[in-house]
Amino acid sequence: WCHVVRGDLLDERALLVECGRLIAERDPDVIEGHNIFRFDLEYLEARARRHGVVLAWGRDGSALRGRPSRLSIAERTVGYRRYELAGRHIIDTWMLALLRDAGTRDLPSLGLKDIARHLGLAAADRTYVEAARISRVFVESPDELMAYAADDAVETLGVSAVFAPPYF
Repeated sequence: WCHVVRGDLLDERALLVECGRLIAERDPDVIEGHNIFRFDLEYLEARARRHGVVLAWGRDGSALRGRPSRLSIAERTVGYRRYELAGRHIIDTWMLALLRDAGTRDLPSLGLKDIARHLGLAAADRTYVEAARISRVFVESPDELMAYAADDAVETLGVSAVFAPPYF
């Protein structure tokens, strides 16, 4: 795996280290993603473990901590790994969607793209990359993958604005 960041070619280990550096530099109060507990953080944690990288993303420099957990809402019980970061909030918009849909029952699915289309948040020129093609697109067309990731981020922020209570 490699990617161009600020003109430098980085391998997967270096990408993980760079991610930690950016979190420390930007010092966010909130880290947010769609299905971040059930996919993204588990994946990053596994890759970091493989490369011997500590995900020291806490505001105090402490490591990302995860533990098995579950959420029961309506007729569903969802198992997931609950993550915590010292001094930061982690928000999973997939779970916000699950909570909202338990009351409204109007979402076509809990997937980000379906929710974004349902809410009218998906841009007409939104980039889509099928999950099975992500690794290939990463190598062959990294700009396309970056556009896809940026569109995911914009849609996640939009979903959060609709589903999350105002915290700040």
